[in-house]
Parts: sequence; C-alpha cells; structure tokens
Amino acid sequence: MAIATTSRPDGASDATAYSDFAEAVSKKLLAGASLRLGVKDSECEVAGEIALAIVDLLRMGPGAHAIELQALPPVLTTGQAADLLDVTRPTVVKLVDEGKLPATRVGTHRRISTPDLLAYRESCRHQRSEQISEIIRTSQELGLYD
Repeated sequence: MAIATTSRPDGASDATAYSDFAEAVSKKLLAGASLRLGVKDSECEVAGEIALAIVDLLRMGPGAHAIELQALPPVLTTGQAADLLDVTRPTVVKLVDEGKLPATRVGTHRRISTPDLLAYRESCRHQRSEQISEIIRTSQELGLYD
C-alpha cells in the first residue's frame, strides 16, 4: 500500500494552510495511500476511516477550540448517517434510494456501513473543493479578482 508523504509547510499556521494541507492528504488517501504518523522515535501507519478522521482534524486547523472523538458503530441508521452528513434523514433515504449511498435493508429499515458513509462524505468534500477551485479559476480568468 502506498504511503502519503505530504509535509505541512513551515510557518503554515493559518486555517487556509491547514485546509490546503488536509486537501492534499485527502487526495492521496482517496487514491489508496495510507497515512504515516510519527512522534519523536515512534511511528505508525494509518489507513481507512482512522486516516480520514485525522484529515478531518487537520481541516479544523489551529483555531479549533474543542475536539470530540467518538467511536462509530460499524453500521448506522439513516438518522445517524444524517447527523454525520449534516443533512436530514429524508435526504439520506433519498441518497440510498437513488443508489448514491450504498445501504442494506434489515426488514423495512435501511442500514449504512460506516466506512461507506465516511467515503461518501469525503468524496462530497473533494467534489465541493474541486468545484470551488473551478469557480475561482473562472473568476480569475474573467478578471473578477484584482
């Protein structure tokens, strides 16, 4: 498995620098890389949802006031998924019914695997970032930035 080797630039202390760094790491993780963490003489390799959680922490940057870590169950209800995506439960049901978010049925209830939900969330963030970058490029080409 490939290892993500992006380093935070020296002096990068503002929120934008952390966000840019998190985006670079996120792209490598989505491409199949894993994350290598090191503190002094100790080092470990992290992949999957733990690596994505670390990227989420990086996105918060140096201005984060409080961070709460919570273990997630392997399978989520549509309500739990909605909370994690910050959308309504009917929106999650619609995503599942449209095939945009994989799920299984337990009787009449939909269940979503946590790794699938986290991958979907990261994919949405990546798409949103790409769209924002495209809007900025277009605005610059039109001379809207001076």
